[in-house]
Amino acid sequence: MGIREIGKSKTTMKGNAGEYLVCFDLTMQGYPAAMAQPGLSYDVIVDVNGTMEKIQVKSSSRMSMSIGSTWRYSFSLDKSHEDWHGGVIKKRPIGDCDYYAFVALDIRRVAYLPWEQMSKNGIPQSSIRFKSRGREYVGRSYDTGSKRQITWGKFFEDFTDFSKCLNKPNE
Repeated sequence: MGIREIGKSKTTMKGNAGEYLVCFDLTMQGYPAAMAQPGLSYDVIVDVNGTMEKIQVKSSSRMSMSIGSTWRYSFSLDKSHEDWHGGVIKKRPIGDCDYYAFVALDIRRVAYLPWEQMSKNGIPQSSIRFKSRGREYVGRSYDTGSKRQITWGKFFEDFTDFSKCLNKPNE
C-alpha cells in the first residue's frame, strides 16, 4: 500500500485507485499526468501541449441498476470530499476543474469529458451515467419474439480518447 492508502476507507482507496488509473491512462495516451496534492478541488494534473489542466476524477467499482432502469455506471458530481482525517471539507463546484475523468474500476476504463459538458441549459448536472458496450441492453419485446436493442445514451467506450475532449488532437 502507498502512503495515501494507509488507514483509509475502502471508498477513499477506490478513489485513489481511480486517480492512479487516470494518470496511467493519460500518460499512455501521450499526456503526462500526475496526482494532485490532497485537499485540492481537483485530483489530477495533466500537461496538454505545455498547459497544465485540472481533472476531477470520479470512480465507480461496478455497474448498478435501479428500479425501471438499465445497468450503468453512475457518478455523482456534487458530493463533498473528505480531508486526510475523514472530515468533510466542502462541496466541489462544477467548473472547478477543466475536465472530468469517470473511472469504471471493474473494467479498468476511463471516460473523459470537458467540464463545459457537465451542465444542461447552464444548470450543473448532479450526476452522469454511462453504459458499457460490453453488456447487452434489451429494450422492448415484441409479439413476434424479437427484442429491440437499446443504442441510446452515453457509452463508456465512446469517451476513452482524451484528445477528443480537446480543441485540437494530440500532437
